[in-house]
Amino acid sequence: MRALLGLGLRLARAGGRVRVTGVVAGNALGVALLLVALAIPAAVYPDGARADPHDRVQVVAIVTFLVVPVAILLLTVGRLSSGTRDRRLASLRLLGLSPARTRLVAATENSTLAAAGAVLGIVAVLAAMPVLDTLVRSRTTWFAGRLAVEPGTAVAVGCGVAALSVVVTLASSRLVRTDPRAARSESARRDPSPWRLLTFGLAVVTLAWVATRTPESVNQAPVVIALLVGALAAAISTALAAPVLGAWAARLLARPRWTAGLLAGRAIQAEPAGAARLVAGIGTTTFLIIAAAGVLGAYESTPQYRYAAQILDGGPQRIWVRSADGSATAQFQPEDVRALSAVPGVHGVVPQHDLTQAGCDPTDPMGCAVVFVGTCAQLDLVMVSTGCRDDRAATITLTDLGAEGWVPPANEVELGGTLDLVQDGTGPPVGVDVSGPPIVQDVSATIDRWVYQAQLTAFVPVGLVADLAGPPRAIDVVADPGTPVQDAVAAVAAERGLAVVPYPMSDYDDVMQVRAVVWTISGVAIGIGLLALALTALDRAAENRRAVARQIAVGVPARTLRTGQLLQTLVPLATSLTLAVGCGLLLLLAYANVGDLPRIVSPATLGAFLSATLVGAVLVSAATLPLVRTWLTGELLRRE
Repeated sequence: MRALLGLGLRLARAGGRVRVTGVVAGNALGVALLLVALAIPAAVYPDGARADPHDRVQVVAIVTFLVVPVAILLLTVGRLSSGTRDRRLASLRLLGLSPARTRLVAATENSTLAAAGAVLGIVAVLAAMPVLDTLVRSRTTWFAGRLAVEPGTAVAVGCGVAALSVVVTLASSRLVRTDPRAARSESARRDPSPWRLLTFGLAVVTLAWVATRTPESVNQAPVVIALLVGALAAAISTALAAPVLGAWAARLLARPRWTAGLLAGRAIQAEPAGAARLVAGIGTTTFLIIAAAGVLGAYESTPQYRYAAQILDGGPQRIWVRSADGSATAQFQPEDVRALSAVPGVHGVVPQHDLTQAGCDPTDPMGCAVVFVGTCAQLDLVMVSTGCRDDRAATITLTDLGAEGWVPPANEVELGGTLDLVQDGTGPPVGVDVSGPPIVQDVSATIDRWVYQAQLTAFVPVGLVADLAGPPRAIDVVADPGTPVQDAVAAVAAERGLAVVPYPMSDYDDVMQVRAVVWTISGVAIGIGLLALALTALDRAAENRRAVARQIAVGVPARTLRTGQLLQTLVPLATSLTLAVGCGLLLLLAYANVGDLPRIVSPATLGAFLSATLVGAVLVSAATLPLVRTWLTGELLRRE
């Protein structure tokens, strides 16, 4: 037993600097990220029992988003130099070592390096956690408690990572179960089973079904279950279906007319699962990033956020001016209106008169008529409409509701030919004729300008009810976007004894925090995926040196060798990204239908994520080309 353990330790040291460094560094980073991810829930909700369930789901989603790429990284580093290791294990089998003893040697070799990396990761996290806690708590309000790692948790994670390396080693040691002379034959062609595409088909069918459900059925349990099943199948299919598509693409490459394509195609056909494993991390990470961009898009699609963002940039904005003491009976004078209208950046002012429909019951579910008292120019400031005239009152009807428009109960109130108005809900009513042609509000155009549609039932020119209306009780200032205009209006209002009521920006701040979290964890996920790709690509290039030596010996040009090496990475990368992007976009369509969201994701956000992933993957792939030696050495010739 001691001899077998010693042999495993010697094989760990003999694996080469690339493998030793990759396995140790990969496990160290994986352990560090796992410990940080596990520390987040306790820091956000120190009293977990009292946390809001919806908020806890968000935290779990963030932790899951970090854990999945880390798990892929750990699985990737566990398979580094698998070809060389399998050939060494095959040699032990040929020397008479039993399968059980061969497994023990393999487990010792991998677990030793994994344990060394786990220890480094634990030490690094424990040393950096106080600094990280101070940094994040100074930048965000999400963390109510300290960001810390318990020693017991750290030890458990380290042992778990070491155990995972053993599981990966034993699960992938084909040489101890099959003929050791043929299991790693470079001439063997291994076509992945087409049954792997079943998960992809399940994802497409379920998500397409959810995306086409009617609004009346989207909240039913079968639809929600189908969404979850489709999302899980889509995530799995990015890894399972990629080898099949990669093998099919390799057949197109493996044609005699193009030597580089032929070499790359044959290499992929010889090990399609290995080629897919090369980009598994990037594929899964891309799918997760698209899902995260969808979650961010769901937050950004809310009208509260969109209007708050419009206030800051894009405009126009409505600035509410009220009495300084908050009195509902205060009266604004014409001088106040003129002073506010003269502020630079102000488009106009909309006086608010407290005129309501006589005899209206506020508890009536049909609602009361919402009356706009003013001028047509003022009405144009708050909605896009046609048919307004300052010499007659009219009802307001709706057209072009679009996807976001709706008919409020107040617009369904039957006014007849006369609208009876009262001041402050009391006093004798004044009848206004509204039997003429209605004013038509273009709902979609109004939403494009104001995010919200104007929920108005009738327009009454102020000149027709001047005596009843009296001075306005409040003023809405329509102005250019930005806080400088708000500050200028507030300064003028303060000079006249008035006050500005700012629009609450809590929804905007919440979305900004979600955006910061999504961008941060997406950047971490992209980094982890690229690291896994780099380690696997470097390892694969190093393992292919023997095959490259044979190709050099028969006169294959250096440019052809490098092109073939690059294609061996880019072809699986293209198939994996195609699967991930397709499944991700289909998931967004289904999620948008279930959530009744008009705009699920910002194209700019999604484009930035995907561009960063693609550019990084191509650069990492190109960085492996120097490992393709284009000269013969005595060592390579001796091995061949």
